[in-house]
Amino acid sequence: METIEELDSWLAERHLNGHWRGMGARIDFKPYLWKWSEIYEGLMAATKIVPMDDTGRRTIHLRNPSMGERMSNTIHMSVQCVMPGEIAEAHRHNAAAVRFVIQGSPDAATVVNGEPLLMETGDFITTPNWSWHDHYNHSDHPIIWLDGLDVRLVNMSKMLGDGYVTRSQEITRPIGYSAKTLGHVKPSHLKAEEQPPPFRYSWKDTYDTLQSLKENESEGDPYDACT
Repeated sequence: METIEELDSWLAERHLNGHWRGMGARIDFKPYLWKWSEIYEGLMAATKIVPMDDTGRRTIHLRNPSMGERMSNTIHMSVQCVMPGEIAEAHRHNAAAVRFVIQGSPDAATVVNGEPLLMETGDFITTPNWSWHDHYNHSDHPIIWLDGLDVRLVNMSKMLGDGYVTRSQEITRPIGYSAKTLGHVKPSHLKAEEQPPPFRYSWKDTYDTLQSLKENESEGDPYDACT
């Protein structure tokens, strides 16, 4: 071998690659806008023809057309819908999840390790990795939220999952348990069973905080988008 080309060819035949040739194919990532009207139409159609009992979940993934089957290299995004009277079955996985509630109700909840976290419109809920979770809807209208999971990062090792022994968990803790016992005021002897514990950031509390900040600002910050 006397030239780089000859060396490159020799390496390629043996499934090897010189760093001078780069790290492999680059994906030309492009921004994309998903229209809510189209997502909603697809979800409502799915509620009529995709049985919850057969799939355990009813979600529509957001896939960026410039990245093939993926949404991004880091975060998996989807929109989930649970109809009145339905349960999205309990399971767990080594990916953590966050949920932003688009259309909610005080009669719907995500149950995490036996604790119901209510899903009202605008709420933000965290689900730690490897924690049992299911969703129920006892209201009279569809409950819809945006799911975010760090699946792509977890898949650098191996994505693991496990199904619960029954379709839904037994409720073993009262509503608001984690916030009351592991929040601002907590007994020193009580420790979280999982790190971090699940948490619900209600839109009402978030809005009240923003309004309080606004009312007490004497002069707005030109770099703060909330002013």
